[in-house]
Amino acid sequence: MKKFFFIFLTLFLSSLLYANQKEEFPSVNDIYSLLLTNSESKKIQIVSPKTEFNEISFQKNKKEIQESKKRLKKDLKVSGYNTKSLIDKIFEINQESVPLTLTSDIQKGYIVNYEDRYSKYFKKNGFGGWPNFRKENPEMGCFISFSLPAIDEKKGYILIYQSFTCDAIWGSGNFFLYRYLDGQLKLIKHSMAWIS
Repeated sequence: MKKFFFIFLTLFLSSLLYANQKEEFPSVNDIYSLLLTNSESKKIQIVSPKTEFNEISFQKNKKEIQESKKRLKKDLKVSGYNTKSLIDKIFEINQESVPLTLTSDIQKGYIVNYEDRYSKYFKKNGFGGWPNFRKENPEMGCFISFSLPAIDEKKGYILIYQSFTCDAIWGSGNFFLYRYLDGQLKLIKHSMAWIS
């Protein structure tokens, strides 16, 4: 009986210790890095050095913004979780573009374009646009930008806007709803905002 009690007590105390070791929620830079590291591309992704949120940039009035929120609430509906506060929050925190503090990591497949090395290809009368960019930079993939993520640490949900442009008519902007579990971002739902 003593042996059974000792085993029970050991298991009970171990479970309490484990329960109190809550996994630390990732920082904003960790979230960006996880998203970029999960890219299926074998090429180096080029990350915008500032946040981008087209839903505000291109919306001209409150009515259009409300329509976008309504569409997102429908598209990102999740059983057992109300996404309304995350949707409101992503619009609230992305009123202005802010500089990223993410460090480039070629080993993980991305650089942050702090030096603005590539805009010369796309300026009027520039270096020939996409054909010359691809010819002179064959190792480079797409241009990617992110919004600030709206985060619900208690439930583990993250809502982020991400756009990518890979060629003149190859790109899109999407809202992605993730759940952070066991050190990974699990895609729950997404909603496309634009495509070319």
